Amino acid sequence: MRKTFALAVLAAWPLSAAGPSPVDFVWGVALALSNGDTAAFHEAFDPAMPGFKAVQSGADALMAQARVESHIQFHQASGEGPERTLELDWSLDITQRGGIPGLTHRAAKVRCRLVDRGGKWRITSFEPADLFAPPPDMAGMWNMFHEAASALNNGDIGEFLRFFDPAFAAKIHLKDAVAEFQVVSTIERDVATNELQPSLDLVLNEGDDRARTVGIDWAMDLVQGMANTELSSTVSGVVNVRKNDRVTFRVARDGKKWRIESFEPADFFQMPPPKN
Repeated sequence: MRKTFALAVLAAWPLSAAGPSPVDFVWGVALALSNGDTAAFHEAFDPAMPGFKAVQSGADALMAQARVESHIQFHQASGEGPERTLELDWSLDITQRGGIPGLTHRAAKVRCRLVDRGGKWRITSFEPADLFAPPPDMAGMWNMFHEAASALNNGDIGEFLRFFDPAFAAKIHLKDAVAEFQVVSTIERDVATNELQPSLDLVLNEGDDRARTVGIDWAMDLVQGMANTELSSTVSGVVNVRKNDRVTFRVARDGKKWRIESFEPADFFQMPPPKN
């Protein structure tokens, strides 16, 4: 965990008589968050603080799901005696422990009030209260890609396009591109049922709470001019081209759902020209 601070401001903050400075106290809160020490984190806050329950429940969920690294830059300090008001920039690097892997960056301008209660600092107000909330639902984002692959697999172009920003899709003529072929997005096949499974391998998932870069190793078999052919024909080996590429998507949250804003290479969903 990297400590970042303004030395001039730090020097102006006297130590409390019986405990650490306000700066060291805040770093202790960050350390508790990093260590997943819920008891120490809870103890730093006054239970009567407005929004305490939201801060507590959000931080508990965050520590259960992820590893957290804090970077803090202190700016302003006011108050004297048993009270301090601090203004600081607090950024978090949140790495998921399980489920869908990913790295989330979050930053906020924080204003908090500390009160010395019997030689121990306690936070009596903290804004923004959602700084320690867990990242958005990554399973929902990952399911979006599988649903898009399934729609393409089934030749449902309208459903496939629903997951893309309309302006970007129009710019690269995505509808015309996917209309040229039926896609079987598969490498793994269930031998017992001949069920076709999409072959998508997540290799990158990084960003903030609203916009992310997602890298996927995507494999698909392209069957030109077979939009109405039974999938069993494909299983028997009737394929034209297999595409296997690493595709980098830019995605953004649209309300509670995710939407694909762009991707590279932009021609990934186009039928390659026939070989001579």
